[in-house]
Amino acid sequence: MDFKKTETYFFSGVEIHAKYGDLYLWNEIIEKSKSDNIHNVIFVCDDLKEDWWFIHEGKTHGALAALKQKYVKS
Repeated sequence: MDFKKTETYFFSGVEIHAKYGDLYLWNEIIEKSKSDNIHNVIFVCDDLKEDWWFIHEGKTHGALAALKQKYVKS
């Protein structure tokens, strides 16, 4: 979560707090994968925040283990 963000948006009548944007996105990816029986996902973005990626010695090696585990368990 990005606690610095305080904006609120509305999309299709749903109130979305910007600080939870990444959480909404990740949950949507998981739900879409489940509903369409998708087992592998390639997620392309330009977000470099460390709450998404496993970064070691300055190199990005993929999604954080916690995100991958949540995907697999869902």
